[in-house]
Amino acid sequence: MMTTTQNFKITDIFGYLSADEISLEEIEEIFYQSVKGNVSEEYKIFFDSNQIELSHFQKEAAADLRASHREVAYMTRDSEVIAVIGYRVIESESTMENRK
Repeated sequence: MMTTTQNFKITDIFGYLSADEISLEEIEEIFYQSVKGNVSEEYKIFFDSNQIELSHFQKEAAADLRASHREVAYMTRDSEVIAVIGYRVIESESTMENRK
């Protein structure tokens, strides 16, 4: 039986708040904690753009990421999108070993 293990690698962040409010490192940490199932009270991560309201620029950022073969996530605070995150899903070495 093969176990599927997925790791995520952030490649791009389009942030819409100043670094004084939230740093890129904090955005990364919140994203990685979210995909592990640790949900933040203040910040939410969405993987479906139909669940949130995007500005024209945020839609363009997401389209640019998809054109670069990235997956896209959205971070919100108080229902406002504060970051568009581009990432890749990377298989772990143990998963690749199981396929041999």
